[in-house]
Amino acid sequence: IPLLESVLSIRRAKAGEDTTIVARTMGNLAAQESDAGHLDRAQAWFDKAQPAYARAYGTDHPDYANLLANYAALKRKQGDPSRAEELLRQALAIRVAKLGQAHLLLAKTRFELGTLLLERSAYSDAEPLLRLAYDVRAHQLGADHPQTQAALEALSNLYIAAGQPQKAAALKRSAQ
Repeated sequence: IPLLESVLSIRRAKAGEDTTIVARTMGNLAAQESDAGHLDRAQAWFDKAQPAYARAYGTDHPDYANLLANYAALKRKQGDPSRAEELLRQALAIRVAKLGQAHLLLAKTRFELGTLLLERSAYSDAEPLLRLAYDVRAHQLGADHPQTQAALEALSNLYIAAGQPQKAAALKRSAQ
């Protein structure tokens, strides 16, 4: 992380503050701090990165959606599922508009939002998200891919939690 902070200083000096390279470096610092478990430092970097991304990319750019999705992961770690949901919904809207329905990043966002909603017992909201995430991953990555399997497991868990074990069993049978 110290090396990335040095890179940020150099990039600020060479490229200027409101540039994509500086915004991306701040976003990388935020993600690295979050991954390292330094949640307060990650929060501080996200607070700096979000307006930098908005200035450099605009708020409808896929890279801005990436930042929002990473920020949502931090909010989940911090125990703020409402803010995480809000950020994931924003990221989802951008990705739907910019990437198309079958893009793997869109499937990832649907999976993350679907699992968050599953944790919050919002089964009817989670189901279509998890179903679409599973379908896209199965089609593009194959049934045996770990991401496809994770989506299948989440969808199965949703059906079990919603009191529909027969749907979970049928889903697993159809995936074999």
